[in-house]
Amino acid sequence: MELAQLLITPGTLLTAFIFFWKQARASSDELKRELKEDLKQAKASSDELKRELKEDLKQARASSDELKRELKEDLKQARASSDELKREIKEELKRARASSDELKREIKEELKRARASSDELKRELKEEIKAVRSDVSSIREEVHDMNRRLGHVECLLLATDVGSS
Repeated sequence: MELAQLLITPGTLLTAFIFFWKQARASSDELKRELKEDLKQAKASSDELKRELKEDLKQARASSDELKRELKEDLKQARASSDELKREIKEELKRARASSDELKREIKEELKRARASSDELKRELKEEIKAVRSDVSSIREEVHDMNRRLGHVECLLLATDVGSS
């Protein structure tokens, strides 16, 4: 009886060890599969975010280009209007030399307003460009941060693969 017990106990222990070893390996394989699936989903999410950010940047650039085009058109119109005004003022000066001092004062005031308006438009354009650049910079930082995180997850997966092999 003791001999049978001495032979059965190691066999039982060996069978239990093999069973638990196989269970642990199956759990490890399942965890690897889940981590790989999560990584695929994270990459897809990152790619979608990159695509959306590129689209937003493209729209911001188009908006900026449209704003530049409109400002140039407005500036052309302001210049044309200013040229027309100058011509009319010269004709009026020729007709009424007696009121030339008054007309000179009005011209100076109009030019000051036009310059102030032009300076305001330039300031607003610079602020808009600065805001767009700031948005682009923050988007780049977020993309770099996500890439760093993905790299970290890939390293962990590689370490898990190497550790389990």
